[in-house]
Amino acid sequence: MVMRNTRSLASSPTNHKRRRTLHSRMSVRVAMGTLLALLCATEARAAAVCSNTPGANDWIRCTQTGSGDIDIDLTNPAISTTAPADEGIEATHTGTGNIEIDVTGGSIAAADANGVDARHEAAGAIDIDLTNVAVSTQGQLDYGVYAGHQGTSGTGIDIDLTGGSVTTAGSSSYAVSANVNDATGTAVGAAVSINTKNTVVSTMGTRAYGVFGWINTVGSTAPVSVNVAGGSVTTAGENAHAVRAYTFSQTSTGAITVGVTDGAALSTTGRNAHGVLITQNGLAGIDADLTDAVISTANTSSYGFMGWLRNNSGSPLLDIDIVRGSVKTTGARSYGILGYVDRTASASALSIDADGVAVSTTGDTSHGFFALHLGTGGVAVDLDDVAISTTGDGSYGIVGNIRNAASTAAIAIDAAGDRAIAVEGLNAAGILGLQAGLGSVGVTTGAETSIEAPFAAGMEA
Repeated sequence: MVMRNTRSLASSPTNHKRRRTLHSRMSVRVAMGTLLALLCATEARAAAVCSNTPGANDWIRCTQTGSGDIDIDLTNPAISTTAPADEGIEATHTGTGNIEIDVTGGSIAAADANGVDARHEAAGAIDIDLTNVAVSTQGQLDYGVYAGHQGTSGTGIDIDLTGGSVTTAGSSSYAVSANVNDATGTAVGAAVSINTKNTVVSTMGTRAYGVFGWINTVGSTAPVSVNVAGGSVTTAGENAHAVRAYTFSQTSTGAITVGVTDGAALSTTGRNAHGVLITQNGLAGIDADLTDAVISTANTSSYGFMGWLRNNSGSPLLDIDIVRGSVKTTGARSYGILGYVDRTASASALSIDADGVAVSTTGDTSHGFFALHLGTGGVAVDLDDVAISTTGDGSYGIVGNIRNAASTAAIAIDAAGDRAIAVEGLNAAGILGLQAGLGSVGVTTGAETSIEAPFAAGMEA
């Protein structure tokens, strides 16, 4: 109808002005009608749904208040949200049952909310499995992939990422995070497990950790396990650690295990942003494995690796094993590898065992390997085929230090194999062993050990 009327008016030159006016009015009507139709269609499509086959622009929101599981299984979704609190995928369980989220391919983008968010407040487990999925968030406190358990019981949380990417831009926006936080102490068996394989993880904001697993349950018996195999974790903000694992309760007995393997690259550029930070406040130990890891930090007080045992009693082990790979720091007070037992009542043993790794630091007071014990337990540092380089003042190659005057434990530093230790700064030695108590200090070197310290002694004990 519109086209016929337009042609008829066009055949009469005398009606040119009227033709133009009618054409303009009709065009406005058509445009407005088209716009309203598009708005209605968009409004109909854009919604929170609980479905494995969401429509265009839909996002996922599933809630269970009774008994039963939440099962979300998506293939190649294209989810994008813009409003606050509109998570890309949201699953909330307040009853009895599990949460299972499986996504293969596709993308999940949230401008002002979490990308994937799973929360359990009762009895059940959380299992998130993403394969080749691109997840991104933009806002503050907006996590990429998050699982939180505050329930009364359950096996805990398991997050597995294979390939894909997770990116966040805001402050305190963890890329991948899982925590069990039960203040009542009833979910003592709920564990945390995070595994990434060939996944690209990046954050931009302050205190925005890359991969973070933690338990805050009083008296927890469950472990925290974080493993990064291949891929990369990059952070740019202050206090933004690449990999973080943590237990809060001083009565918990669950161990922390962390693995960075298969050529995984960890990089931080912010101040006080460590490559790996593990904090154990409970009665269990720390077991860390770095195999073919490539770790770099580029700011002040940013360690390549820190294992921190803070137990008030008992004798759990702080065990750090490093095979091949490299660790590099460039800021002041930025140690390459730090093992730290900081409770005077602790009888824990601190062990660092490295084979084939290259460790370099360029800042002042930045030791290559630093084993520090404030308790009564022993310190052992065993290095084989390791290259150590420090260039800053007061930066030792290897330090073993027990600072407890009541300690009778030994410090043993074994550097007898094929090792090269180069120390260039003032007031720094290649190897330092220091025992404030009554225990012995043993430093072993061999014919194949090379120590270069032009401005200080090669060894001090």
